[in-house]
Amino acid sequence: MAVFATEDVTESRLLLAEYDRIKEEQKTRIGFRDNLSWPYGFVLKNAAA
Repeated sequence: MAVFATEDVTESRLLLAEYDRIKEEQKTRIGFRDNLSWPYGFVLKNAAA
């Protein structure tokens, strides 16, 4: 990986930026999954009745 000397970009900064992006995606997925638990539980409750 070639990086120009004039750029203030290091491998560690790139990895940290990617890590932050992945963590944000993870938060979104977890929030979506948690919001799906309510309708799923409602369906199961009604199906069992």
